[in-house]
Amino acid sequence: MIVPLREAASFLCNHEWFVSRLWQHRDEAWTDADLLGFAENVSNENSPSPKHLVAELKKHRFIVERIEPSATWELAPAFQGWIEHLNMTARPVRSEVIDGFILALETALKEFSRAWPAPDSWASAREALQDIWQQLRKTIENLAATQLAITNEVSEIKTSRVSLSATERFRRINRLWKTYLLPMLDLLDTGKKFPALCDHIEQELALALSKHALPERRVAIRITDEIRTLRHSILDGFRAAHSEIRPLHERLRRESEWTQGAARILQHFTRERDFPQQLAARLAIPNFRLRTNLTDAVLKRCAAQWQNYQPNKIAAIDFGSTADMTRKRQAHQVFDRCIKLPPKRFPIPDFVAFLAKEFPDEDFYTLLRTLSLVLNDTRRVDSDFHLPRSEYNIGCGTLCLARVSVNLRKHSQHRPRNP
Repeated sequence: MIVPLREAASFLCNHEWFVSRLWQHRDEAWTDADLLGFAENVSNENSPSPKHLVAELKKHRFIVERIEPSATWELAPAFQGWIEHLNMTARPVRSEVIDGFILALETALKEFSRAWPAPDSWASAREALQDIWQQLRKTIENLAATQLAITNEVSEIKTSRVSLSATERFRRINRLWKTYLLPMLDLLDTGKKFPALCDHIEQELALALSKHALPERRVAIRITDEIRTLRHSILDGFRAAHSEIRPLHERLRRESEWTQGAARILQHFTRERDFPQQLAARLAIPNFRLRTNLTDAVLKRCAAQWQNYQPNKIAAIDFGSTADMTRKRQAHQVFDRCIKLPPKRFPIPDFVAFLAKEFPDEDFYTLLRTLSLVLNDTRRVDSDFHLPRSEYNIGCGTLCLARVSVNLRKHSQHRPRNP
């Protein structure tokens, strides 16, 4: 039955709050009882009965029955896509959908491989090449939309810390983690099915070009550009999302377990109305209170000490010509010992930690000067910084900086340096 546009638009206009409530719970599977509950929450004296609202919703096909679980409902995909288009919302795509595009890509590639060697089949080869480009473009668009949707939802969860419970935040992050992110990374990882198919496409295009049998070179260039986008920006984006979500997923999982455990304990107290004597020992939660008496004399004495307090002057580290020449010479000797290490000791992933371990008797100034020499010697040494920053206890001081990796250049000559 065709639904008249006027009736559907009138229903949306008159019951906007009902549709908005469904949109807020779009990721859930609704039973008939859930739908009636949504309708009761938004109805007023002038509204139709909840049963009538739900019946009209089904009649206009704004919702459809889900395959699993049975006897549940969800927003119709076309209607949900229209709302997402209005809200400019990126919608994540499951890996099963990408598998469908990959299967279509394989079929088009087989047709192209069969058609391009025969001159009388160039029309079929041209159509297959266009089909490869279209399927590849759709695949990358869906991957980019999934990546954007994951990023947007993670940002929303981080900013809505007060309004969402720990359990709800973990539920949403866990859905992104298990349903979208991990399957996509498994699909896109090097050596898996999709990257291998992209390699096969590039090889077939190169072979056709070498035989001067490429019917649409312009389309082939577009295909190569799409594959390059997939290998770099799309894959890097998913890996960055994985690095961002993983610690958040672990933290929210722990918070959710604490919340659920506390809720079960409170339910037990409410039901049994007893307090186990061994609870404090089992939970191992320290709780104490300090008590003391403050008199006016004590407060006045403390205030007098604060008033006369003079902080120690911060000692400056002099790297200029007035620096201690003995320690400066010692820094050059440490540097020379580092670059003369056997090649198998390189690369050194954390050079500051290496200095603290290998030269425990050197003072802070000497080791800091050695680090400066390493960073500035670009002729013999390759060095790079890696976030996040860490604190290192070297000599008698603490150094806070990003991790420094060090490697020797292949052409470097280990000649002693004059201090």
